[in-house]
Amino acid sequence: MPELIWRKLKEVELPDPQDAAWTPALDYLIAKRLYRLRVKGEADRWQLEGMTAPCTVDGTDFNAARSTEPICPGSPFGALIGKIGGSTADNAGVIFGVGRYCVYQVTEEAKAGPLYLGANDLSVLMSKVNGKVMVEIEIALQYNGSKLDPD
Repeated sequence: MPELIWRKLKEVELPDPQDAAWTPALDYLIAKRLYRLRVKGEADRWQLEGMTAPCTVDGTDFNAARSTEPICPGSPFGALIGKIGGSTADNAGVIFGVGRYCVYQVTEEAKAGPLYLGANDLSVLMSKVNGKVMVEIEIALQYNGSKLDPD
């Protein structure tokens, strides 16, 4: 498989606003397309409520003050996570780990929808993260014969 060529779609600063659990990132992810999410620059740290020190967007093993699993149990507390579907006011949809680098594909048309980003924590604490990170979102251009074709 040849190396993919990526086209920048958007840069998103989050959380936005500062007290939001989920930050809208893209209005719609298209099924079967590859998306790359990368944290930009040196500001790849934030601090969860109750933590004594910041953690990277890849998360931390800190969980002594947490009695249950985070919203995305497969990722550590503090990791950057994504959600496809639902709204800024719920935890519905497909939730997945992002960290500082992720390539993601929506495999089923029924699971396509808007993309939201946030910090992995307990649902009631997600909006209490301190600090901001910048995330670049790109889409892969598919090679079709001798030309690049986004379809």
